[in-house]
Amino acid sequence: AAMAGVDARRHHRGVHHFFNVVPTRYDVTRRPFSAFQTLHHVHSVIYPLDTAPEARFAYDISPMAVVVERRPHRWYSLVTSLLALVGGSFAFFRMASQAGAYAPARGRGAL
Repeated sequence: AAMAGVDARRHHRGVHHFFNVVPTRYDVTRRPFSAFQTLHHVHSVIYPLDTAPEARFAYDISPMAVVVERRPHRWYSLVTSLLALVGGSFAFFRMASQAGAYAPARGRGAL
């Protein structure tokens, strides 16, 4: 692929890779297990022809771990969520109906 804004005859490209690693423990099954979550970033670097391009690899291992576990919810958590959905829907439709009163009237020749 052509490099935008750079003369490819006088430059070449190197690639830098960055890995973020997070240790993760899953306690959601009968047999808990550990794994690593990774996030990968790639950065393209332009080098002059007289410099050797290089591929760099950098790692950032998180000092903190993520623990995924299943916790039971209380009955009132479900009730609170349902009431929030009903109240939010009511407020949205109320505002939408009020906005219709302020919209310009469309006549027969209007777009």
